[in-house]
Amino acid sequence: MSILSCRGTGNFKPNKGFFKILNEGLKYSEVLTIEATAKLLGRLRIEESVKYLKESFLSKKTLAVKIAMIEALKSIKTKEALNFIKELASDIKNKESIDVFKDYL
Repeated sequence: MSILSCRGTGNFKPNKGFFKILNEGLKYSEVLTIEATAKLLGRLRIEESVKYLKESFLSKKTLAVKIAMIEALKSIKTKEALNFIKELASDIKNKESIDVFKDYL
C-alpha cells in the first residue's frame, strides 16, 4: 500500500525515521526535491513539520518552493502554521512578495 493511499484511509502514521527523511528533503539544494517534499508534508498534514517548513521558507528564494511551502502550511492548519502565513501577509518587508503570493495567502 502506498503512502498516499494509506493516508486516504487514515491508516498512515509517519514514524520518526520517515519524518526525519522528509524534513531533510527541505534542506536539499535541488529545487524540485524541496518543492516535492513540501507538497508531500502538506498532503500528509504532518504537524511536526511546521517548524521545518517555516525555517525553510525563510531561507529559500525560489518562488515555486515558497508557494509549495505556503500551500503545505495551509493544509496542515495548525495555529502555528496559520499564524506564520498571517505574519507573512502583514510583514512590510514581504510587501514585494505579497503581490506574488496574494492568491496563496
